[in-house]
Amino acid sequence: MSIVLATTIDIAATPEEVWEVLSDFPAYGDWSNFSRIDGAPKLGNRLKMRMPGFWFTSTVTAVTESQELQWSAKIITAALFLGEHNFTLVRKNDGSTQVTNTETFSGALTRPFEGLFAKNHNAGGYVAFNQSLKSRVESRASILR
Repeated sequence: MSIVLATTIDIAATPEEVWEVLSDFPAYGDWSNFSRIDGAPKLGNRLKMRMPGFWFTSTVTAVTESQELQWSAKIITAALFLGEHNFTLVRKNDGSTQVTNTETFSGALTRPFEGLFAKNHNAGGYVAFNQSLKSRVESRASILR
């Protein structure tokens, strides 16, 4: 079984400006309502992720500057539980950026946590994270212009 949660938001800034905020993990505590990350967005790096009520480690599995950032975490083996989080940044014709924020959960333990995943997908989770990212990027971009 797998569950895919995806949200999309348009940000009035370039992919480079979005990337600057998205990849600055130490600053998440200043703006993110949802997560804190210790580590650096470099392929293969281990990250310590703090979410409301729990923490876990993950591994950076894809980094293409100003385009894609992905990390994944598993419990013992991927067959038991695998969570993959992906951000894709696409430059729009008007110069703004469309950010797609996707989380894919799979493995035998997926079903017992289905309610928690759905809760985090709603306004208190990924949607709110996207809004916070948008606010942070756009406020910084307006200062620089």
